Amino acid sequence: MASLASYGLCQTVCNAGAVACYAGAGLTFGTVTAGAGIPAAALVCNTALGGCMSLCASKFLAEASVETAASGGVMGPVLAVGGAALAAGFSIWALKAGAFGAR
Repeated sequence: MASLASYGLCQTVCNAGAVACYAGAGLTFGTVTAGAGIPAAALVCNTALGGCMSLCASKFLAEASVETAASGGVMGPVLAVGGAALAAGFSIWALKAGAFGAR
C-alpha cells in the first residue's frame, strides 16, 4: 500500500506548488472563481496544478502495478480501479471548475 501513501504525498506537493504559484502572482489559492474575469496567472497556476495531479495519478498506477505483482495480484483490482477513478474524477472536476480555462 506504499503507492497510496506516495500518491497522497504527491498530491500534497502539487497543492503546495499551487499555493506558491498563486502567492507569487499576488493571489490567494482557493479564492479565485472561474469566469471571464479570472486572472491569467490563476489559469497558469491551475493548469500546472492539473498537470501535476495527472502525473501523480499516472505515478500511482505504475506503483500500484508493481505492488500488485509483488502481492500476487491480491491488490490489483483495488489499486487499479481506485487509481483510474481518482484520475478520471479529477479530470471531470477540473473541467467543470474551469481549472483549464474552460467553462
